[in-house]
Amino acid sequence: MWKALAFVFFFTLSGIVWAPVAVYADYSPSGKNWMKNLDDDLLITQITIPGTHDSAADHDHCYESVSCKDNHLMVVCQTSNIQDQMEMGVRFFDVRLAYDQHGDRGFEFHHKPYDLKQSIGDAIGWAEDFLKENPSEFLIWLVKQEHTDEDAD
Repeated sequence: MWKALAFVFFFTLSGIVWAPVAVYADYSPSGKNWMKNLDDDLLITQITIPGTHDSAADHDHCYESVSCKDNHLMVVCQTSNIQDQMEMGVRFFDVRLAYDQHGDRGFEFHHKPYDLKQSIGDAIGWAEDFLKENPSEFLIWLVKQEHTDEDAD
């Protein structure tokens, strides 16, 4: 089994290209530790990895933002938050961030101009906790800059 904790970040300015390949294992990709059933000799390119589009744009966090709530039909992409998605078996996360120029939260999740009231620091904490509890798993985050051209250091 895989014992290392790993984050893989893919950065892109122009969007994503993602082409999952065939699954070569006898397992069902659901549940919080489904990767423990994979053969240790599999390459990442031999696994179909469940993922979500605009992963942080969930119903509950959208309703914490007035502008998002007023436009929820255009904003909400997920019915479950990131923590619940990890528990359900999602391992690929489409992460869209904007720099909080007027606050102290650093990078925050956004869907287009809508602030989803979650910081990247929060999400890293959720991921660390999940991976400590489930050492057979790994997470892939595709990180995209959203609704800002701010170049924050």
